[in-house]
Amino acid sequence: MRIKISYILAIFLFVLLCLFPAIQAANALAPTSAVYAAPPVQTDEPITIRWRTRWDETHVRRVALPIIRLFQAQHPDIRIELENVENNAEYNAQLRAELADGGGPDVFYPATPVAYELHLQGALLPLDALIAADEIDLAAYDAEALTLYAQEGAPYCLPADVAALAVIYNQDLFANAGVAAPLPRWTWDDFRATAQALTVDGGSDETRQFGVDDSTRDWPLLLWSQTGHNAFDDPYTPRKLLLNEPEVLAALQWLADLANVDGVAPSRELQDDLEIDDFFLAGKAAMRIVGQWELARYVADANFAFGLAPLPRGEYAVNRLDGSCYAIAANSAQPAAAWEFVKFLAAPRGVGARLIASAQQSTPALRQLQKLPAYLRPVGPGKADVRAFLAPVDLRFSWYDPLHPLFADWDEQVNKQL
Repeated sequence: MRIKISYILAIFLFVLLCLFPAIQAANALAPTSAVYAAPPVQTDEPITIRWRTRWDETHVRRVALPIIRLFQAQHPDIRIELENVENNAEYNAQLRAELADGGGPDVFYPATPVAYELHLQGALLPLDALIAADEIDLAAYDAEALTLYAQEGAPYCLPADVAALAVIYNQDLFANAGVAAPLPRWTWDDFRATAQALTVDGGSDETRQFGVDDSTRDWPLLLWSQTGHNAFDDPYTPRKLLLNEPEVLAALQWLADLANVDGVAPSRELQDDLEIDDFFLAGKAAMRIVGQWELARYVADANFAFGLAPLPRGEYAVNRLDGSCYAIAANSAQPAAAWEFVKFLAAPRGVGARLIASAQQSTPALRQLQKLPAYLRPVGPGKADVRAFLAPVDLRFSWYDPLHPLFADWDEQVNKQL
């Protein structure tokens, strides 16, 4: 079955028309920079800072709690109160509601589009004056990633990580099929041929082995790799829809054909019928496109050895640029103490930043931490090489396009059609 390109374009155009007024209004209301921090009031009781994360319980235990212990040992006048909401949607909904109501945590961990949305609403403490006062070296960060968290050069949060992607592959299934591991500079044609070689008709849907897991969610990756752009001409103030280009339609069709024509990926219907949300983890797909934050799940739950390979390339080698940052609420009663904690978590000399990188739960935004031996150590029984997430590329892009609060509605409609 071929995807209905004309219907998808109609949906895209309708959502785009809805986006323009809100985009223009939001950009017009962007706050100006100001200094809000003051020295913490000296009292007999330690200052309490609320820190809200969105990690799984393993990362809370292995990373968040040790960070708190180390920070409080160095700052006995500050107490960190941890709040963890593991589900991203719940995390974002609670954060938006509480900040809008004048409450919420002091320090939090928003993804790129959420940080931008909250910045536009004036909910984030501007950091430029604090950065200058403490002589934070912004050159230590991934320069492109830093631009996603600044307006007119003024940062409104400190970059924590980049949501880089790679291909995870089942080493056992590759070995059983006599298929060589992916080469560092492979192409999407190589990816497709490899998936075909690893697809096995087991006689029924329940026993079929697929070459690759469902990849329809990765359509922005295919667009950028084949065309050098995403759906819009500008992520902040989109003026033009670019989906009517022949190479765009070809990229979307290629992705749909993995399941609908080649049969090397499970269809959405089959996923629903079998109630499997991760065919790779279930041992029923040989490859999957993943982010580094997902590796802990495979280390803990996969009953096979796995490796990592860089993303295939099309006309361009590409990867994601967006990620998450550490921000301070503009309404924080203790901005100076909150800033001390953010520096601990994300500044170039931050002890917490090193601990997070050592846990390998994300691709660091600090360039020096990308070379940290503890970060680069092999992962899992198959000794997977995390340098796959750092492979050189021609272009990096924000998954969230347009980078605007209405992206979620747009993304939902797109994924329904794909």
